[in-house]
Formats: sequence, C-alpha cells, structure tokens
Amino acid sequence: MAKEQRVEDEIDTEPEMQSEQDDAKVEKEEEATEEEEIKEEEKEEEEEEDLTKLLEPFSKEQLIDIIRSVVVSTKNKEVIEEIHRRADKDPSHCELFVRGLDWETTSEQLKEIFSAYGRSKGYGFILYKHRKSVSKALKEPVKKIGDRMEKIYVDNVDSEISVMKLYSYFLKYGEIEAGPLGYDKHTGKFKGYASFIYKTADGARRALEEPIKRIDGYTLYCDYCQSGTDDKRKFGSTRVFSSYADVCCWF
Repeated sequence: MAKEQRVEDEIDTEPEMQSEQDDAKVEKEEEATEEEEIKEEEKEEEEEEDLTKLLEPFSKEQLIDIIRSVVVSTKNKEVIEEIHRRADKDPSHCELFVRGLDWETTSEQLKEIFSAYGRSKGYGFILYKHRKSVSKALKEPVKKIGDRMEKIYVDNVDSEISVMKLYSYFLKYGEIEAGPLGYDKHTGKFKGYASFIYKTADGARRALEEPIKRIDGYTLYCDYCQSGTDDKRKFGSTRVFSSYADVCCWF
C-alpha cells in the first residue's frame, strides 16, 4: 500500500516539475530577449551619437542638400511628413513681414486682407497657422490697402542720369501722369532719388515687377511710394516678405 502511494506521489509531482522547468525556460528566454533589446538600443544610441558627430561639421547648405537628396531618392513619406510637421510648428515658417503701411491703416483693414491684428506703425506681422498660407500670400507679394498704388519711388539715381533718360526708361511700363520728380530744377540733376506717378496702378505694377534696374551702369532700387510725399525717407509699399533677409533689401 505504501509502495503504491509513493508511485502515485511520484506521478503527481512529475507535471509540477515539468511546469517549473518550462517556467524557468521561459524566464531565461525573456531575460535573453530583454538583454538583446538593451544591446540593440545601446547600439542605436551609439549610431545616433556617431551620426550627430558626423553631421556637426557640415554647413547649413550642405545639410539641406543631404536631406533633399535623401527625400528625393527614397521618397520616404514619414520623413516628408515629419519635415512638414516641424515646419508648421516653427513660427519662422508661418510669419510674414508687411511694411509700407499708411499711418491711418487700421487693424480692420489688415484683418480683411491677412486676418491679422494689431495697431499699424508702418509695418505689421502676420503669423499664419500653417506654412502653406504663407506661400499663398507670397504669390501676390503686393497687397492694395488704401489708394497708394500708382506712385513709385526710385532710389540711388545718379546725378549723371538725365531727366529725359529716366523718363524714357520708365515710360515703357505705362503712361506717366507726373515725373520724374525729385531733381534740382536749377541744375537739372537728380539728388539721389526720383518718383513717378503712373496714370494706372497697372503701370506702376509693371514698373515694379523687377524692382532692381540698371541704367547706363547704375543700379536703381524701386518701390511703391507713400502718397503725398516725395521725401525719400518716407517711401514704401505694402509689400510682403517671407524673411528678414528680404526686408533688408528694401531699407
């Protein structure tokens, strides 16, 4: 009877031992997997650190070229989406600079065109929600706010340029109502600047399609002029720029 009991006990304990062995095996496998994952993470971190060190000496232009090449060659949607996502979050990609506003320009007028706000001080900032809105606004960089679209200002007019020479040059863009203004009536020479008033806004627009012009080796800088003044310190248009680098070209 005792012998039979021992056999039964041994039979009962066999499944328990097998289960313990299986559990131990699973635990070892899990530990091995965890160790492998840790090693993989460490390897990725090392590779990322090495990549950072490799990229540090590159200039901004070189990095842009690398990213562009990778995106074009791989057409990786995740990379493209990540670039767009970060661009939308960066204010510098969604901000416009507007200058040449009339002193009487109201926030309501700006809201009507840009859906922006703020008191006008001759310039304004518009921060769009998405970067694409900036691109759309820049397709027409000159916005009409008030009646200031027929008069243009020409800067850096050398005294050696004759009145008729300048008149003939700007006449090709449209019929001129008045100008050139700004030359010394006694000497007939320009004092460094001039202005024209076209009969139509279209003439002024055509004249400013290429704001930097060259006449007889001289470089002229053109822009819209504030109405009611020939003073070169007060010229300006309601123009839209995508960056401060662009703005510097107009001051």
